[in-house]
Amino acid sequence: MSSLLSLLTPRTYALLALATSGGMLLGALGFQYLGGLEPCQLCMIQRFPHVLILAGAIDLLLFGHARWLARMVLGGVLMLYLASVGLGIYHVGVEQGWWQNAISCSSGKTFGSLDDLMNQEIVRCDKPAWILFGITMAGYNALISAGLLVLGGLAFWGTYRKA
Repeated sequence: MSSLLSLLTPRTYALLALATSGGMLLGALGFQYLGGLEPCQLCMIQRFPHVLILAGAIDLLLFGHARWLARMVLGGVLMLYLASVGLGIYHVGVEQGWWQNAISCSSGKTFGSLDDLMNQEIVRCDKPAWILFGITMAGYNALISAGLLVLGGLAFWGTYRKA
């Protein structure tokens, strides 16, 4: 365990977060544009924390921050992973019918005519577009984000151990 903690510096964690969140975003875009699976509104919202995580990870990698500032950036990344876990769990709950969705489902497309608008297909948040081993994309987002949250917590704690 202590060897894992010594490896989990803010910079190595930033590399892991960059690869993971970047991979998750690329995967979502691949499913959308190559696989033809249109995302629902909740799917789109779940992408925002990962975009911001990429910014924080790049910041940690490019700038040699003082320890206190690296902790603040790392803490911000952890908050974003916590938000991602929450959004993923919320979406899974909507998919499973545990609660109603507070966000109206719609397609994110713009249309040129009234006929286009009237003939649009609504992408429902409660109907998973893809499932693997009984877990939806929202579920994988929650699980992977939770794993990165735990690892990030260890990296954060490690900055205090070395002080």
